Amino acid sequence: MGLAGEIPTSVSSLNRLRDLDLSGNELIGSFSPLINLSRLSYLSLSNNHFSGNVPCSLLTIPSLSILYLSQNHLIGTLETMNCYSTSMLESLYLSNNRLSSGSLEPLSKFFYLKDLDLSFQNTTDPVNFVSLGFKSLESLDLSGNAISRLNIRSPNLKELALNECSINEFPTFIKNLPKLKTLRIANNSLKGEARQKWFSIRRFTVYLNLRNNNLTGNLPNIFDKSSYLITLDVSHNQITGKLPRSLTNCTNLEFVNVGSNRIADSFPFWLKDLPNLQVIVLQSNMFHGPIYSPQHPLSFPQLRIMDISGNKFTGSLPHDYFINWSKLLISIPQEKREYVGYDSMYDYYPSMYLRSKGINMELEKILPKSSFEGNINLCGLPLEQSCFSDKVPSTPEAQGPWPQKQEQVLNWKAAAMGYGPGVLFGLAIGQVFYSYKPVLFFKLFRL
Repeated sequence: MGLAGEIPTSVSSLNRLRDLDLSGNELIGSFSPLINLSRLSYLSLSNNHFSGNVPCSLLTIPSLSILYLSQNHLIGTLETMNCYSTSMLESLYLSNNRLSSGSLEPLSKFFYLKDLDLSFQNTTDPVNFVSLGFKSLESLDLSGNAISRLNIRSPNLKELALNECSINEFPTFIKNLPKLKTLRIANNSLKGEARQKWFSIRRFTVYLNLRNNNLTGNLPNIFDKSSYLITLDVSHNQITGKLPRSLTNCTNLEFVNVGSNRIADSFPFWLKDLPNLQVIVLQSNMFHGPIYSPQHPLSFPQLRIMDISGNKFTGSLPHDYFINWSKLLISIPQEKREYVGYDSMYDYYPSMYLRSKGINMELEKILPKSSFEGNINLCGLPLEQSCFSDKVPSTPEAQGPWPQKQEQVLNWKAAAMGYGPGVLFGLAIGQVFYSYKPVLFFKLFRL
């Protein structure tokens, strides 16, 4: 049982306190006992029942640099926060409250503010983010808000999340963010062809997430050797054509997810040239042909996960097929897996989903056939279809090459798979997350 009720007034006497974590309780009432903690630099009040406005006195505690107020019942407008001149805040987290505002201009004047999370404010009012000139801001999360207008001017912005914002046009102001590395516009209403400018925003863009929109056409073949791209996720769109061969220029690429599109191409043997590639998701497309060829031996040095289910691959899976795929999913370094299943603006967890019918399972130390299923002419272990059998597999019921939206989306937990003595290969389907830098706390982040 956690703490309940109001913050005890005796807390105000702890005048040497520097870090205070009261998150995950049932606290209510006033913030007053905290106001006099002049040496406090870190304060977390997330996951409580605080309500009302955010008082200026809380934001101007002299030494306070990090403040978590996520997942409370805070209401009102941010325009009341006219206390920027004395605030030392560098990180402010206000996600999952009920704040509303026609303009967030006062927040943009917080001189030291670097990290700002205003995601999922649970209000039906459209939020107007016009001409926000953050000078020091490096990370901004506006996900889950119905944004009516958006124009951000922040020369130091590196990470921007606009997931689930009902955006139907690609934001043009992004071209004016010279340091942007992470861009997430998943689960919106972007439509039209996957234009070249979307994928060449900045050569040093590292994480690009455009999943679950309405993008059509071919992926542009514009990736060059100056690219710093690590993660590319364009899954759950209506993209056609072939995979751009210029992806081989992205030598830092670790994660590629093009699942649930309409891509018609042969197996991308050429991706083996990427030295850092760990995850390939091709599921539910129209990929075809063999996935094994003596002329194209596969030697993905870092590959942990591959999902090719729901395509038109043919041929056999030789018993020694995975002999060089020796990386183990569970061997992800500790510093890259602080937490499984959550994401924030300061960590990136690539994700995969398998659409299935009534099946949910956790896979451990086996080689699952599910990552290969749906390819009617593919045979050999771990599939049930033998390459030496005269039995012709039955044709499945007619359906499109990609799953229908009404089918259930199941999150599969990835696990290490073993195949043969001494040979371990992480081949999994599901939701795979891994962190890229440590954080103090984690919040639910909807991809």
